[in-house]
Amino acid sequence: MRRRNRGWMTRATALAGALLFSCQGAEPPRSPETDETRATMAEFVASLQVALPLAMDREAFHDETNRAELDAALARLQQGAVTLEGHGERQDAGFAHLSHSLARDAAEITWRLGHQRAEEARFLLTELVDHCVACHSRLPGPQASQLGRSLIESVDLDRLARDDRIRLEIATRQFGRALDDIEALFREELIHPTQLDLAGFLVDYLRVAVRVTGELPRAARFLDDWRAGQALPPYLDRLVATWVEALGRLDTRSPPGQELAVARSLAEEAAGLRRFPSDRRSLVHDLVVSSLLHRALARGDLPKTSEAEAYYLLGLAELYAEHTSWLAAPESYLEAAVRAAPGSPIAREAYLALEEDTLAGYSGSAGTYLPPAVETWLDELRGLAGL
Repeated sequence: MRRRNRGWMTRATALAGALLFSCQGAEPPRSPETDETRATMAEFVASLQVALPLAMDREAFHDETNRAELDAALARLQQGAVTLEGHGERQDAGFAHLSHSLARDAAEITWRLGHQRAEEARFLLTELVDHCVACHSRLPGPQASQLGRSLIESVDLDRLARDDRIRLEIATRQFGRALDDIEALFREELIHPTQLDLAGFLVDYLRVAVRVTGELPRAARFLDDWRAGQALPPYLDRLVATWVEALGRLDTRSPPGQELAVARSLAEEAAGLRRFPSDRRSLVHDLVVSSLLHRALARGDLPKTSEAEAYYLLGLAELYAEHTSWLAAPESYLEAAVRAAPGSPIAREAYLALEEDTLAGYSGSAGTYLPPAVETWLDELRGLAGL
């Protein structure tokens, strides 16, 4: 079974390729699908404004008097997801993979509700919002979203726990509020620092501050002050100190057209920081690398060999930076690297990383079980890689 994530607001997908900005504030290239995609997203959000508040209220969700309204909202939601999936086929590899996952999950919700499995449908519907979380904490661009604001205003925030409210703020692109709330949560000292770390708040904070809003100096100051005012466990004290140093050193702009070269250099530096595969000392580096490569790939003008390298480095950066693998976005980037330059050294390296991550994801106490479709997929990519 694929690894599961830590909560109901942390699954990752992309809703709009047009949001592929860099953390330095570069504008994304416009595509013919941009306006159409935005219109589809507006309809998607309008459907969520009806369905999400009902999903957060168990009694209301199961109330038959709300069923007609809920069914209509879910039908629009599923249609919007299918339309976005169609857009995804003409966009970058990450968007294609993740928009497909969104459409699949929307269809699953509708099916479960129609087969008297309403509580399962309700749970999956609350998780559907997580698609927005990793999208909007993955793709740079500090602008607050009016669509997001309309969605968050449809939910009774007072009924949500603090962590769920923060993730909803990230999902709806209310980044300033999310950073403020995370910092307040850390300052209150109501939760032990280790719990804040293991619950993912440190990663969420850096993901937004580094990759979305580009506020590296703010993050450095806050984490340095937090570290000085807390009796942190030794591992966490050293980890935060490493991040603070990196935040101060990597707060620079990359010349247009040099993103891949800079990302390559930073990826090598990140590899030198990691003492073991899950070591998070390289997190700030990985987030900056991810931002640079998204920016380079968004332009769509890289030669095939450079495109393959960019997807390969992006896949590795996402593997190291993510703290959920529910939708396995890194796999889509590694696959794209193989397909961009079949038979090349980069394709072989990308396949090996992909195979290792896939086998680990399907392994557990009962051993390793690969579904036939996954075996076929790996066989195809192995052949393309020339192994």
